[in-house]
Amino acid sequence: MRTFMLAVFLALALSLQAQDENARAYLDYSQVDFSHGAVVTLRGNVELYWHELLTSNDFRRERHNKPLKARIPASWTALETGGHFLPAHGFATYRWAIIVPRLDNGLEYGLYLPLQYSAYRISVNGEQLAEIGKVANNPNDTKASPHSLIVPIRTKTRSTDTLDVVLQVANFAFPQAGLVAPIQFGAYSKVANQNLTSLSLRTLTIGALLLFILVGMLLYRTRHDDQSPLWLAVAALFSAIRIAVGETDLVTYWSPWLSWSVYHKVLYVSSIGAVMALFLFVHCRYQKQIKNIYAHILMSLGVLLCLFIVFMPVALFTSWRGLVYAYILILFVIALVRILGFSLKEKGVFYVAFAVLLLLACMLLDTLQYWFRFESTFSYITLGTALFLLLMSSVMVRDFAAIARANVAFRSQVRAERNELEQKIKLLTEAHEQLKQSLD
Repeated sequence: MRTFMLAVFLALALSLQAQDENARAYLDYSQVDFSHGAVVTLRGNVELYWHELLTSNDFRRERHNKPLKARIPASWTALETGGHFLPAHGFATYRWAIIVPRLDNGLEYGLYLPLQYSAYRISVNGEQLAEIGKVANNPNDTKASPHSLIVPIRTKTRSTDTLDVVLQVANFAFPQAGLVAPIQFGAYSKVANQNLTSLSLRTLTIGALLLFILVGMLLYRTRHDDQSPLWLAVAALFSAIRIAVGETDLVTYWSPWLSWSVYHKVLYVSSIGAVMALFLFVHCRYQKQIKNIYAHILMSLGVLLCLFIVFMPVALFTSWRGLVYAYILILFVIALVRILGFSLKEKGVFYVAFAVLLLLACMLLDTLQYWFRFESTFSYITLGTALFLLLMSSVMVRDFAAIARANVAFRSQVRAERNELEQKIKLLTEAHEQLKQSLD
């Protein structure tokens, strides 16, 4: 009897385990009020079918293997199966269900799909919505594309309904793979408006950077002996390129031909160029704190790093992105500790140091979310750049004010010297006339 009961218990346990392993992955948002503007980021456990490109028909006919439990957003390289982590290069199918309430006022649901490191094809309830790049089961036919998009889900929902999402993903080029960037979900109009607002703020930051370029060039034209405004203008130019490429859809939308390789090379080179120019701005403004030879060595290393990025395949230099982070961190530390830290008595150094420190903090936050595999939709780079511009504006105003005062003082001095010379000329003329009369 005990043997029989034990066998029944084991059978039930195995049955429950099998049901748990084959259970659907659900993201429950049934209590979220999407009708009044709520937008969520899809986070949670989903099904991952490794080395299978499956369709909705395959799932209906149960033509698939047992799935792995994956988490989004995250790279599938964090998953372990058979005692080994999944490789970055490969293909897979993601699947999950979203429980949603019915939308009122004729609204429809939508998804915002940001830039991913992989090619993908998405379907909802059996209807293919979009394909970014080209998805295939081999590296020759797979082609990633650096584009994001907002797609509507035209499925009519009842009071509470389920949206079945299937995403085929392929990656044969990058050290990250899968759904790394966070996907946003909500009413289509609200998702579109939220991304439009974010784009407007980043575009405004780009406009401010372009204005800084003009101001820097005007300052440099006024004082050629001081190169710091010139390098500040160069840093603003590279920062504008970095935000336009990496933080907005401006470049990718108008450049459908843009490849992932070109995209990443522009992204990394502009980032390094912006930090190099910022370092030269600090160095030229406070020249006594570090010898020029050391600054030349650091800049030469940056140029070599940029050349490595430009001429190497994207899969190679993205695997060595730690070198880029280390180089940028070294420049910031030297600028803050060795140059600004020893120039505390100089005029305006507090504002410059605080601006550089805030920019470094935002860049670290942007980098840490990659290392800790927690991608967010918040742009720390744009925030850091905006704060840097805000603080540096006071420095620029002071520089302009100093130049204006110097011009006023110079004009007053010239006017006084001119009056003095005119008086001397008048006296000499009178003396000459008197001498001439005496001789006659």
